[in-house]
Amino acid sequence: MTTPNLFARRVFATALACVAAFDSIVSGQQNMAQQRDEADDVVRIDTELIQSEVTVLDKQGRFVEGLKPEQFELRVDGKPVQFSSTA
Repeated sequence: MTTPNLFARRVFATALACVAAFDSIVSGQQNMAQQRDEADDVVRIDTELIQSEVTVLDKQGRFVEGLKPEQFELRVDGKPVQFSSTA
C-alpha cells in the first residue's frame, strides 16, 4: 500500500468512528428527553374544602357535646353530601 492511500483509509475510519459516536450521543439524548417528557405528566384534580363551625343545641337550648360524624347529615341544595372529617 502506498502512504497516501493508507492515510486516506485512516482518515475515513476516524471520521466514520466520530460519526457513529456522535449518532449514539444524539440518540441517547433523544431517549432521555422522551423519558423526561413521560415523567413530567401532569395530573390535575379539583377539590373543594369547606370549613364550617356547627353548634348543636337541644330543645332547652343547651349545647350537645360528644356527637360522632355518623350522627350528622350534611345536605347541599337538599341533597346529601359526604364529609370527610370533623373536629
